[in-house]
This record gives sequence, C-alpha cells and structure tokens, in this order.
Amino acid sequence: QRFSEIAQISNDWIWEIDVNGMYTYVSPQITNVLGYEQDDVVGKSPFDFMSEQEAQRVSKQFISLVQDALPIQDLENWNISKSGEMVCLLTNGVPIYDKKNTFLGYRGTDKDITKTRDLQETLQKQRDELETIFDTSKDGIGVLDLESNFLKINPAYIAITGYTEEELLTK
Repeated sequence: QRFSEIAQISNDWIWEIDVNGMYTYVSPQITNVLGYEQDDVVGKSPFDFMSEQEAQRVSKQFISLVQDALPIQDLENWNISKSGEMVCLLTNGVPIYDKKNTFLGYRGTDKDITKTRDLQETLQKQRDELETIFDTSKDGIGVLDLESNFLKINPAYIAITGYTEEELLTK
C-alpha cells in the first residue's frame, strides 16, 4: 500500500524490471516523463526507449551491475520520448530478491534531468567563451581573490607587465 501511494505521488518515475531486464511495473509518471502510457512500457526493456548508440553505451554499464546484482547509482541516460524528444534520465535502482535470496530484478526511479543537463551545457559553453576572451584579449586581465592576490593572469597581462605568471601568482 505504501509503495503504491508513493509511486502515485512521486514526481519521479518509479519502475521494476525482472531478471531479463523487462519492465514489470511502471508508475503513472511515465506519462509525464516520456509521454508513454504504462501499458506501452510494461513488457519492454529500458533500451527500447534509447537510440541504438545510447543503448550500447548504457548496456555496458548496466550489464556489469546486473552481473553482480549491484545497485544502480546515478546512471545518466538519454531516452526518446513518445513525441521524439530526447530526455535525460538519472536512474537509481536496487536489486530485488525473493525469500530464498534469488535475484529477481531491480526496483528503481528515473528522474528527468534534461533541463539541468541543458543548463550545464549552456554554462560550459559560456565558460569556454569567457576563457577564450580571457586568453585572447589584448588587454591585460588579472583575477584576484578577496585579499588582492592574483588567482589567474591572461597572456596580455604578462606581456604588458613583463612579469612571469609564477612571479605574479605570488604577489
């Protein structure tokens, strides 16, 4: 009863797969996450919702975990939604055993982290652009900490002052 209630109210998609890697249960949030109905997913493999290249990449990690029945921890994977959009999921799961300690599969969650990954990619591009500007500027640029110690100096600053980077980083 508790599991059912949690599965109904969670923002994450809760699932179970059997020992063959086929979904035996998916929570209703599958519709919010990937756009599929529960019946569209049960009986299929997680890899059925990935590109061939992504399925190969993820299956290598997944197989090594399954062989030793290890938990799945923060496994990022890109899935294709029903509308064809790419959705990045963060997968976590734990092995399921019966009373005789026989491995039955996994129970876990998938969290949609697409917006987070897109934001990280945008921020990395901005960092790269700023780094290029910093490195190629004809103006001398120095980055200082709160005590006015140099943390970073661009090549123009070194050329203008005549100091080496090592000398400036100690000032």
